[in-house]
Amino acid sequence: MTHDVHHRSSAKGNSGGIDYRVVFNATRNAMVLAVLDSGQIVAVNEAWVRDLSLTREQAVGQTMLGLGLWADRAECDKALLELKSHGWVKESEANLIVGGKAQSYGIAAQVLEIDGERVALWEFWDLSGQRRLHEKSLENQRKVDELLAVSEQSRRALLGILEDEKRSREALRASESRLKSINDNFVDGMIYQIRITPDGQRQFTYISDSVRHLHGISPEEAMADASLIYNRIHPDDVEAFRQAEEKSIREFKPFRAETRVASREGGYRWSTYVSSPRRLEDGSTLWDGIEFDITERKQAEEALRESEERYRSFVSHSSEGIYRLEMITHVSVHLPREELVKAVS
Repeated sequence: MTHDVHHRSSAKGNSGGIDYRVVFNATRNAMVLAVLDSGQIVAVNEAWVRDLSLTREQAVGQTMLGLGLWADRAECDKALLELKSHGWVKESEANLIVGGKAQSYGIAAQVLEIDGERVALWEFWDLSGQRRLHEKSLENQRKVDELLAVSEQSRRALLGILEDEKRSREALRASESRLKSINDNFVDGMIYQIRITPDGQRQFTYISDSVRHLHGISPEEAMADASLIYNRIHPDDVEAFRQAEEKSIREFKPFRAETRVASREGGYRWSTYVSSPRRLEDGSTLWDGIEFDITERKQAEEALRESEERYRSFVSHSSEGIYRLEMITHVSVHLPREELVKAVS
């Protein structure tokens, strides 16, 4: 390349072992050999034809100035003066007309002596492409910097999200722990969530562990088959339970029902059910509810009812007079005996 020739300016022809034809034809940059005094072009390489859009036939025998290659005559004169004065042109920048428009090119030149004739070896390389690459590199670097900045912001945002999620998980664990504690100690009732489809299919989506004590089955068994609980309702209470359920769905109001349920020990006990409905997108209804064992309350109510029945029966069948005395007068202990007897009679 010219840079190699530049460091060997004292060489002539092929002295020193350098074959300039190899250098001339192998370089990737556009190169031209021109007679020093006249500027007439005697040879161009393939890169010249490729980059400057001028064929050998168009170039050979012409001058670069005559080809209209120089966009600025002053730049051409300056380069020629430097070449003839010093024997070379240092790497510099000039505007050349390529494809009908001015483009920025790097130029360098070296005076050689070939076959006794002084010639100038010119080299040209497109700076616009390099600039585009440089600008592209700068643009890519800018994008990388932006991505790094965004990445750092994202990292901080992610850390914040993870921290919030951690706090949320801790709060959820605490809430679940409290709920589990309530469930574990809720032996006379159970918490449940049941989904009822539009066609009436039931499925427990959650049921507390106290179902073991209340119904004698595991939560897993209840969630796999809701009938294990529903079939325990007393046959005489099934219709009233169903009607209360349908009314709650129709009016979309809380469900309440009291019914007899088969107990684990045999026989029946009493339970009350209270639940609130939520409509799902597929038309199903989700109920969040609770069941209480109210057997003792029902037994107390029955005992009171039986006591009242016995009292009414005693009164209605008694042959003796029965009366009730109500004290409606405040009696002072200072009254004489005669007045006291008069007051109470």
